Amino acid sequence: MNLSNTARAAMVCWLLASSNVFAESTPLTDLSLEELVKMEVTSVSRKAQRLSDTAAAVTVLSREDIRRSGARSIPEALRSVPGVEVAQIGAGRWAVSIRGFNSRFANKLLVQVDGRSVYTPAFSGVLWETIAPIMEDIERIEVVRGPGAALWGANAVNGVINIVTRKTSATRGALMSMSVDDRGRPEVAARYGFSLADNVDARVYARSVNRSPAETVAGNALGDAQSGWHAGFRVDRSGAGSSGWSVQGDVYDQESPERQYGATGLEKAEFGYSGGYLMGVRSWAIGSGEGRLQAFVEQQKLQLPQYGQMTVDTADMDFQNQLAPIGSHEFIWGLGWRSISYNIELSAPFFVSLDPRSSNERIISAFMQDEITLQPRRWKLLLGARLEDNSLSGFEPQPNVRLLWTPSEVDSMWAQWSRASRTPSVGEAYSSAFYGFGAGGVPLRTVVNPDDPLDAERLSAFELGFRRQLSGGSFELVAYHHRYQGLVSESYGPVVPSPGAPWPMEQLVYRGNRIDADSVGLEMSAETQLSADSRVAAAFTVKNVSATKPAGLLDDRLPFRIKDVVPHYSFVTHYDRNIDDTHSFGIAVRRVSALRIGIDAYTATDLRFSWHPSRSFRLTAEVRNLFDPSHPEFIAYDFFPSENGEIPRQFLLKAVWMH
Repeated sequence: MNLSNTARAAMVCWLLASSNVFAESTPLTDLSLEELVKMEVTSVSRKAQRLSDTAAAVTVLSREDIRRSGARSIPEALRSVPGVEVAQIGAGRWAVSIRGFNSRFANKLLVQVDGRSVYTPAFSGVLWETIAPIMEDIERIEVVRGPGAALWGANAVNGVINIVTRKTSATRGALMSMSVDDRGRPEVAARYGFSLADNVDARVYARSVNRSPAETVAGNALGDAQSGWHAGFRVDRSGAGSSGWSVQGDVYDQESPERQYGATGLEKAEFGYSGGYLMGVRSWAIGSGEGRLQAFVEQQKLQLPQYGQMTVDTADMDFQNQLAPIGSHEFIWGLGWRSISYNIELSAPFFVSLDPRSSNERIISAFMQDEITLQPRRWKLLLGARLEDNSLSGFEPQPNVRLLWTPSEVDSMWAQWSRASRTPSVGEAYSSAFYGFGAGGVPLRTVVNPDDPLDAERLSAFELGFRRQLSGGSFELVAYHHRYQGLVSESYGPVVPSPGAPWPMEQLVYRGNRIDADSVGLEMSAETQLSADSRVAAAFTVKNVSATKPAGLLDDRLPFRIKDVVPHYSFVTHYDRNIDDTHSFGIAVRRVSALRIGIDAYTATDLRFSWHPSRSFRLTAEVRNLFDPSHPEFIAYDFFPSENGEIPRQFLLKAVWMH
């Protein structure tokens, strides 16, 4: 999209914001200043606390924010958050990260759904295709930018995203939704909530996945249309105070074809994902404090019919105890245990393989945090640390220090220092991947150097922030400096005979901890209610990443050109307005700078119109990329490098009925 289109999009926003032709109607938000100040989050300190009392860069997307965004998936909803990089690779395939280092399997971001980590242990990252809740059942999404490893453990390096679904007592009755795009692909979801007994409520749900393919540069279908289904349940029992229990589970099966770069060039890869989980949570009073125990088991299967399948089984237990205040101290501590086992069955040579083909890894951890009130209602000091022992990388201490100053009820300033680590994944530690051909046509194959096994990547982070709660909105400004040591990289090894491959010789490319990097950035966001019926929000991020590498390190391999996948700046603004009691509309404009991997800067404009004649029915029409027929946003370059896709203009129609 060129500059004239950007100007047109800005002009549209200005005209809509200044127009007085619409009738006044019900307020766009019912949150008062007092309610905004008391808004609670749980992802920063593993306990409910006011947003104004959090010494961290936090953005909370409410249920109303998600609805008004028109998002059909979690990544789409995250596009408006400062510091969060969201790029669509193809149909349902995403690259999502916080503060840089983006990839399809971004490995420095912890994502949770109701406290259950959905971080993929096989390849370090998140398979966003497999996270498909009914969007109307999400209560909020908490986004913490910056390290959270002192409480949540390794891999919560650059941030934490916690997706909180609604309690079953709030979802009684029936809900049905159906959406269809301009290519005639429908998606259907249904949920039913009911009461089982006094204080015991339940819901069941099912939904389909049916996403149209992205496009090639020539404008043809990319062949990556996704299809599948998800189904699940949840049962909650509420007791006195904070006591109660919850049980939930989910199963899914999804087809996600794409074209991968393999040994013979582009090859059709009929990826299939299936699996499920079962999780239980119990909370109860311990003296004057509170205890919480969470446990889940999960199985993930990655299937490629022409090559084989990989199965990953995870078992996890997490206990935490929030003690009653002791003088000026508030303690919270906990223990964690996780077991990860995998098994790979190959039916044919594959451009990515694991050796050994089966293994079991475990993580044992303990954490403690002390929140010290230095001066009531003014100064707080938070000291925390997590001690973690991982069978892949050994012992990792991860401390955190935060200082919070609240000069008024609406102002917060904080400074923090954190140390975090990212443990290598099973895929990094044991995988061997074909990456193409080197000099003289000799194949290149990456392996871990047997004389130098992988260690954890480590981060030392410093952050300064300011937040002000406004009547009907907020303002936040955050500056940070991240220093990374021992990032995983690759360097040339020897040319050796190729065992069992279709070529006689190959050159090894050793994988090891050899890169250091620095990242500095500034994040700004603001939102305000212009009137009872109009609201505007904006977020701007600017960042710079620099890296040093030793001699001999590959400098032409995409995974390790760190600066090349970081947009220098991004800007998003969205405007929402109620036209009258039954009609509303919204417009969002995103500008993302160029990536040096070959992605030009682009501007995307999305327009949404909604009709809600009653409380039980809503019809929404949306057009995405209004002024742009198509553009690429990212190139998948990691474990499964795929053909580059262009994201086309798209028209969507969605109906939601509730009873």
